[in-house]
Amino acid sequence: MNDQRHILTSQKGFSIIEVIIFLILAGILSVVFVGYMGSSLMHSADPLNVVRNEASVETTLERITSDYVKLMNGTGSYATAVVTIAGNDYGPTVTKTYIDHDTFLTTGTVANAGGPGTDDKPNPLLIQVQAQGNSLSALFTRERISEGDPIVLF
Repeated sequence: MNDQRHILTSQKGFSIIEVIIFLILAGILSVVFVGYMGSSLMHSADPLNVVRNEASVETTLERITSDYVKLMNGTGSYATAVVTIAGNDYGPTVTKTYIDHDTFLTTGTVANAGGPGTDDKPNPLLIQVQAQGNSLSALFTRERISEGDPIVLF
């Protein structure tokens, strides 16, 4: 009989109370963990979206610049190139503004000129591409840095 009592008292395991306490604690910790990690998981794609939006803006401006260079190299006429670029639809994120040549050169400020100007005094075309907090600008002018600048092909 003494051997049977020794067998019963030497058995190891968890009581039902210990199991219930463990489950309650595990539930509380999982709620805290999910609450903390849930917000991190919800915003984990934000950096990817920022890069995607930046790439979209850069791609649009590069396409416009490529079109401008092709027109300048093909026609050699600034007026034809900027009028064509200004007339093309590059989407709702693109704004095109002719800026006053003299005001820009003397004060450095951008003043709307309303048109491409004349052959003697052409107005630069300001292109701005804006999308989801990203913005890029380019100024298309007739002038090159020097007469010896090579023609660029895209």
